[in-house]
Amino acid sequence: MSLFSEKMIQNVLFRFPILTNINEEIEPFEKEKRIERLRCDAIFKVKNKNEFILVEMKKNNANYSDIGQVMEYYSLLIDKGYNITKVCILAKDFQIGVLEALKFCGIEALEYKEDSIQTMINTAYNEHKEGLYLEPITLRKFSGDFPLLPLEDLNEDYTN
Repeated sequence: MSLFSEKMIQNVLFRFPILTNINEEIEPFEKEKRIERLRCDAIFKVKNKNEFILVEMKKNNANYSDIGQVMEYYSLLIDKGYNITKVCILAKDFQIGVLEALKFCGIEALEYKEDSIQTMINTAYNEHKEGLYLEPITLRKFSGDFPLLPLEDLNEDYTN
């Protein structure tokens, strides 16, 4: 069982693509990309190229149904004109037999490490800036006046 929610894993790995262990120089492109009735987890752009890498992220184990899911995303993105050069499933672990099926389908299996995510959260993750909090914010201590928002983090275009 993972220590983190799937949303937290997605946000940290999207913000820090080095943690995906993809063997290319990539940068975040789109997260939670809606394609028709579906939503794929992450698309990364290969730096200095018109190439994209599709990554489906799983909180725990990846299984056989995830292969069909990511291939459907791949097909829809190709139809929309994306130059997808690599398809990956990133998970904490893979069910028995799934790794062989992924190889056969040309999908790269990536494993995330919880300790690497935790280290990044402890050293470089800014909850206020990222907008995703590790612990729920309790409002009891804010009863009365409305809490001040960190306006210094906002882009100038939104302050008017």
